[in-house]
Amino acid sequence: MGPGRLDELTWHNGNIPEGEIWVKVGGDKGKGTFKLMIQIANVGRPSSLHNTRVILLFPGKDSPYNLQVALKSVQAQIEELSHSCWREKKIRLFAFGDCEYLTRMYGLSGPSGRHCCLHCSATRQDMSIPPAERKATQQTRTLQSLDVSLNNFTQHGIAKEANNVIRSPFFRIPIDQVCPPGLHISLGLFLKHFNSMSGKCHELDVKIMERLSVSGTELSNAKTAYKQAMRKFSLQSKAKELEEEIDDLIQQHTMVALLYDTEPPATILEMAEEKRKEKCEVDKEISNSPGVRFGTGPVMTRLEMVLQKLKVCRQAYDSKSFVGNHVHKCLQPQNVDLLTSSITETVQEACPHDQSLHQEAFDAECKYNKVFKLYGQCHKAINKAGFMNEEEIQQLDGNIKAYMTCCRHTFPNETVTPKQHLLEEHVVPFLSQWKAPAGLLGEQGGEAVHSQLNNILDDLRGYHDALKRQLQCVKNQWVVSSPQTYNKFSKDR
Repeated sequence: MGPGRLDELTWHNGNIPEGEIWVKVGGDKGKGTFKLMIQIANVGRPSSLHNTRVILLFPGKDSPYNLQVALKSVQAQIEELSHSCWREKKIRLFAFGDCEYLTRMYGLSGPSGRHCCLHCSATRQDMSIPPAERKATQQTRTLQSLDVSLNNFTQHGIAKEANNVIRSPFFRIPIDQVCPPGLHISLGLFLKHFNSMSGKCHELDVKIMERLSVSGTELSNAKTAYKQAMRKFSLQSKAKELEEEIDDLIQQHTMVALLYDTEPPATILEMAEEKRKEKCEVDKEISNSPGVRFGTGPVMTRLEMVLQKLKVCRQAYDSKSFVGNHVHKCLQPQNVDLLTSSITETVQEACPHDQSLHQEAFDAECKYNKVFKLYGQCHKAINKAGFMNEEEIQQLDGNIKAYMTCCRHTFPNETVTPKQHLLEEHVVPFLSQWKAPAGLLGEQGGEAVHSQLNNILDDLRGYHDALKRQLQCVKNQWVVSSPQTYNKFSKDR
């Protein structure tokens, strides 16, 4: 209604058929509340806050029970909208949200089940196998196949044998009109590789500590905790030496007794006893010494310093993840170079003469530099804000294949995650059908609403009735997001 009156509608140079209005419906939980939102795709910036309307809000988690209760009030309206026309133009609905919301919205047991993909019935074991080598057992999900799976679950009550479908979908929007969550794919895969790189950095920190504890040197810029951990390694080396000396003295005592058939000198056992006492003291100190605390070594410290230089902060909660803008910044090729080169530079400074450790650090730098840059190309394309042509889609398809091949060959012990599976098998088919990437039909605008509503709620602290406060918050969100539409609507009334 609003965009039509304000002449804001566009068909994006023919990428949206002239006879259709594309409407996005999605949900997300954040900042303590769940929001169901609606956006019109036939505008210049479909995922912007200006184009996002909150149509349902409740405080709490998006658990299946809460969704069942809350969405019941709008199910009929969404169903009616999906079969409606506006000025003789058909309305086509698209769904957006993160993996957790989308799987629950369509009746799956959740994003952690055996068949956790909304778009197909692949198992987690299937996902680890390259598609070309996989047996053709998985099936593309449709609303009809969900009904069949649900009937199976109703009869037998075993979720994994019903492709993890345990409820009817809340909204019957066709699954091929569900946009793969590009933002959450990017957040998840960047965090996966960053955590993997952090683990390797910690491993190098431990090895640096071992080298320095043996040589008796220490880094002048090391943190106190790291120096304490170095002390522990030194003590462990000393304990090992004492144990070897004790064994040697016992062997001496035994050999004297066997060879000379006489009572061995008591001094040998006395020396062994002294060594045992010394080792007990060392063992006691070792037990009271801190280990190598994750993130306290020089390699990890330098990595965090690079993040700070880039003005990138990890979130204190939510698994120390990154926000979308920070992921985009870190995946810039020059910033990937800064992050990964810090590994080799730090190891060379800490152990300047240890060539084997230098090579290990350099190998790690090359591996992570390659995987971040390959994924960076995919990230940029799937989160594009405009429509894509066939050439761009084919280029993305090649980039995804190169990225997944790199992951499987370079990190063979790491699992292929459901987000990697979505990227590998379902992003390109969605793009081939609709030409619209996640930056256009995805969840970015929905994510931004959380902060917007929080800012509005801060200005409504004078409301003592919680319900009135939330209602006023949603009304204000409409005003803040699109004052032009609101003013026009108010005058017409």
